[in-house]
Amino acid sequence: MNLSTFPHAIATAQTKLVKINNDLNNARRNLSTEEFEIDKEIAFSTEFKNDSQRKAARVQMLQDSAKYQELTALLESINEKYQLADIDLQLVKNHFAIGKLEARERIADKESLIG
Repeated sequence: MNLSTFPHAIATAQTKLVKINNDLNNARRNLSTEEFEIDKEIAFSTEFKNDSQRKAARVQMLQDSAKYQELTALLESINEKYQLADIDLQLVKNHFAIGKLEARERIADKESLIG
């Protein structure tokens, strides 16, 4: 890869990371909404007499909620994509840094031949 193409490659990788981060934030928001709905249901229920019962009910309801399980799996999947995209970005940046060092080395070699 030519040094002049690296800025575009870095920008592309950063853009991908931003888009995945937006997806991650949306998934977190959806998960929080689902948790809120379950918490609201527990709060307005007269079935639970104390905090221990409410906590146990919350855990059980979260485990039983197909939507919550789906959102949790989605969040994990998006988080993995984010981590992989971040690795790709760092790899492109590292290749760019290596390319710059190699170019500087070539320049220094040429200058040592001249001087």
